[in-house]
Amino acid sequence: MQELANGMYSRRRKTKTWHSAILRVSVIIIFVVIGAFCLYSALDVAAPTAQVAPGFYDNPDAGHGDNLDANPDASPDAGPGDNLDANPDASPDAGPGDNPPVRPQSDADDMAWQLILVNRRNSVPAGYTVKLTELSNGQSVDRRIYPALQEMFDTARAQGIYPVVASGYRTDEKQQSLLDEKIAEFRSMGFTAEDALTRAGAWVAIPGTSEHQLGLAVDINADGVNSTGDEVYGWLERNAHKFGFIRRYPPDKTEITGISNEPWHYRYVGIEAAGEIRGQGICLEEYLNK
Repeated sequence: MQELANGMYSRRRKTKTWHSAILRVSVIIIFVVIGAFCLYSALDVAAPTAQVAPGFYDNPDAGHGDNLDANPDASPDAGPGDNLDANPDASPDAGPGDNPPVRPQSDADDMAWQLILVNRRNSVPAGYTVKLTELSNGQSVDRRIYPALQEMFDTARAQGIYPVVASGYRTDEKQQSLLDEKIAEFRSMGFTAEDALTRAGAWVAIPGTSEHQLGLAVDINADGVNSTGDEVYGWLERNAHKFGFIRRYPPDKTEITGISNEPWHYRYVGIEAAGEIRGQGICLEEYLNK
């Protein structure tokens, strides 16, 4: 009996041991399967997505004028002048005054168009036409000054200054509209029609005598978020000449220019002339002896 009991106990012990081994193996298999699933899921989530190669939107090695399309990061709600860059939707088949290809200029041509004098005594030349580059905010400038203007803005932004183009090229009609608004403003203050016209003329040029009608002048203000007007005007005063622009109406030249102090109004005259004008502390009329 004792031997039979011992045999039965031995069989039960072996069976229990076998069951324990099977259980341990099953647990290990379950953990291995779960671990493999988690690893696969992690690898799938972390799988890299396709990326645009560096330089696709903005080539860091691009030459002057190579990156003149609209900024892809520009705010769709930007106000006038917020996005200086050229309009990417401009038609490649645009006619005169739109966006035609740039014609190489000779030195004589450069002097002729860069230094055209327009003021109360010198009207826009008869038959004058301008070929424009439209900015992404709807403003336009003479296509020949656009690269220098873009370079100036890019440099300012890189230094933490954020200028905007508030006004560029103007038609006769636009200039007349601005003048009428200024006259109405002075009339509302009680001035006679004659006095209102005189006072308005110190701020807004009579149509045909505005540099804006050349496409060579821009009114530059601050974006109002990242920079103040004083910051932008100060930066332009110190640096605009490096890009061929001059402060056209300084406060101490009003009697000569006929226009009140406008720290926002800049005119393109070319780097050489701009450097000489600023260095001598003179205005364009004095530079041209006119």
